[in-house]
Amino acid sequence: MTDETTAYDAEHDTIDLAALTGGALPRRFAICTYSDDDGEPSLRYWGLQTTDTAIGFGRGAVHSAASAERIARRLSLVYDVELLWLDPPPTSPNI
Repeated sequence: MTDETTAYDAEHDTIDLAALTGGALPRRFAICTYSDDDGEPSLRYWGLQTTDTAIGFGRGAVHSAASAERIARRLSLVYDVELLWLDPPPTSPNI
């Protein structure tokens, strides 16, 4: 059973993100890098974008910024990167 104040379901050991965000789920993203050797993409970071924060996880590091685009821009100072959205743009103006 889900505790509505925390959205935690102890029976299944899960968290209901929709309940935590009032129905506005975070948008998922991936940031790929390209090597000079073969030009093949490699997943560098994956993350979640909410209304005001993006958090990217990858290779022993965590990056946070106001947006996924800012994380990608920061990484582009060192790597050839591409930001890929895994979810469509939100229909709610709150995200």
